[in-house]
Amino acid sequence: MLGTIGTIVGVAGTAASGIMSAINNKKRERQAQAETARQAAYAEAMANEDPLARAGNQRLLAQYDREGKRQIENARNVSAITGATPEYAVAVQEGVAQGRADMMSNIAAEADARRDKYLDKAEEVRQKAAVAAEERAMERNQTYANIAANAAQAAGSLMSGIGGGKKAPKAAGGGDTPTDSGGDTAFNDWLNVATDYTGKLKLGTGLAV
Repeated sequence: MLGTIGTIVGVAGTAASGIMSAINNKKRERQAQAETARQAAYAEAMANEDPLARAGNQRLLAQYDREGKRQIENARNVSAITGATPEYAVAVQEGVAQGRADMMSNIAAEADARRDKYLDKAEEVRQKAAVAAEERAMERNQTYANIAANAAQAAGSLMSGIGGGKKAPKAAGGGDTPTDSGGDTAFNDWLNVATDYTGKLKLGTGLAV
């Protein structure tokens, strides 16, 4: 009797351990998915950012425009004072315009490199997440296998305790005939429940992972 009670306590412990593993695995899965989505979204946002909206580029362009305006104004003043031909002021203005175009080209090139870097980062995040998800799936399968094995072992012990360790006689064909209604019936009922519980975990029902 005491042995049977101990077995029942062990069965309860096994079930509780399996349930907690299922809950923890589900929680980890949700956290990992949320973190992957956050990192990928950030990388894609950085990749698609407007380069002209970046504070650093805006500051550089503003400084260049102020300096270019000053140079053009000086060139016009020099022409007015010295009587130089208008071509001088025009040349300075064209030089300023060309310098700004070159700066824009540099900003565009840097934006392309930045975009490629962050797109690569987003893809790297997804690939690492896929590998981690596969590892977690393997861990879940191992958890299921452990639950099933522990349930079967506990059920065998329970059958032995209830049935008093009696072995059923052999049938004519060589197989076991479940004539011990106490032990075998309890064993079969318990094993069916354990198998059903493990199957529900895998299918994602009840307290499933």
